[in-house]
Amino acid sequence: DFVPEETFIYKLFHFNHTCTQLDFNPSRTIAALIIMLHTMPLNLFVICHYFRVQSHTNPIFANLKKFSKIATPLQFIVFTYFYMVFVNAPDGEYGTQEGLNKFILHYIPYMSWQLGMLLMAIQQCWYISLKRMVPAPFNAFVTPELMYQYCQLLCVLFVIYTWFCWSFIAGSPAWDTTSG
Repeated sequence: DFVPEETFIYKLFHFNHTCTQLDFNPSRTIAALIIMLHTMPLNLFVICHYFRVQSHTNPIFANLKKFSKIATPLQFIVFTYFYMVFVNAPDGEYGTQEGLNKFILHYIPYMSWQLGMLLMAIQQCWYISLKRMVPAPFNAFVTPELMYQYCQLLCVLFVIYTWFCWSFIAGSPAWDTTSG
């Protein structure tokens, strides 16, 4: 009896996306279990990377060390609480404050996870640039400048996507999604 066009997300954004398929059982339960298998290794990587960065004594790592002291705890927290996406199902009634609140509680962990992934990309690109260890065959064209531009692009995409979603939540959509 599941009708994707009747979900809160479809009614809010006027189109379906992956969440429409993952936010309802039985796929919701399976996805939540898979995410739990993802969380512990990811957090272990975050912690190990932090110690790897902090172990460097070369002064060129000073700013990355400072950045990592801020980014690492944020990443750990948002990756740990990402499962809240599955706890807070966006299954409220569209057009009600309760339905909107349920969606907001669903979206915040996802938005936070995206921020954590952005911070991770920045840290990884920065580290690889400082170590000058771009693997072959990519080292022929991937330069530190290109990685910097890649991180800038990711930041812009994160801001635009987040603004897009929050504009719908605020009731003033960033652009019209009712037409193709």
